[in-house]
Amino acid sequence: MTLTLPSPRRPLPPAGTANWRPGAMRKRNGQSGWDDAVGMKRGKYGHGTLGWVIGRYRLSPEYQRLAPATKKIYEAAFDRLHDYAQEEFSGLRRRHIMRVRDDLAHSPATANQVITAIGAVCRFALDREMIETDPSHRVPRLKTGEWRRWTDAELDKFYQSAYEALRRVFVMALFTGQRRADLCRATWGDIQDGGINVVQQKTGAHLWIPLHPTLERHLAIWKSDATPLPSVTILTSTDRTPWPPQVLSCAFRNEADKLGLNGCNLHGLRKTAAAKLAEAGCSARQIMAITGHSTMNEVERYTRQAEQRRLASDAIGAFDAPAFEAPYKPLKRR
Repeated sequence: MTLTLPSPRRPLPPAGTANWRPGAMRKRNGQSGWDDAVGMKRGKYGHGTLGWVIGRYRLSPEYQRLAPATKKIYEAAFDRLHDYAQEEFSGLRRRHIMRVRDDLAHSPATANQVITAIGAVCRFALDREMIETDPSHRVPRLKTGEWRRWTDAELDKFYQSAYEALRRVFVMALFTGQRRADLCRATWGDIQDGGINVVQQKTGAHLWIPLHPTLERHLAIWKSDATPLPSVTILTSTDRTPWPPQVLSCAFRNEADKLGLNGCNLHGLRKTAAAKLAEAGCSARQIMAITGHSTMNEVERYTRQAEQRRLASDAIGAFDAPAFEAPYKPLKRR
């Protein structure tokens, strides 16, 4: 039978509870229950099951030090695995993870998040010698759509036409390169010593970002129109209340769509900032000092693209060829 995810989903409970419906542990024809979708019954999940291991993982330092946003993603992934929580964890194989991934192929980002969460649990179990090999190792992720960078024309149109509350978000996003959640949390008290202090919600990284002259000029104007107490957020909606991150994303996307800027979104400004830094000749580490990326992979892509453009421009400039100057001739059917 094919593994299928149940609907509606129900989350895995904390360790030691019995308030959910795990699949019955069993073996059939020499195969573990992982190879079959199983019946459901109420009861505690036993020692060595997936639910039990996830419960242990939740208590671990590895889980506890995750950012709240990452924990939320992991819990949503565990939610999707609840039908298999009573299966023996030692019976988990690569093919089972691939099957779960494939069942979620209609939503590649969700499928990848589930793979990441399973991988974290597998590495935890491997380190505690609950398993001898990691079945999640190098399970390929599904390709997802990317947030693209904005063109200069798109940047200008949004700045000139968007309503003021979102124009302020636009300026902060472009000139700090920060994620949505960190933009929403920035307060007037975070501005110190000619820069803005950021503790990134996703990574916990502590950054100090010098204020770009353009951003500094805008902040001075906004400050005269605000209540610049240290605890007051810099960016607010039109009713002067802090932006909830998800509400901000929706409002920003709707405004971009209304202006005909299809495919332009808030996270794309983070990519735009990184790309422009690369094109200005910044190194990967310089870009990371602004954006807070924790690995070189993503940032080096920007520097490679910028270097390719510079090299290509130099190459064409050095291309010595005849001018081939000829009078204009209209196309004629032969």
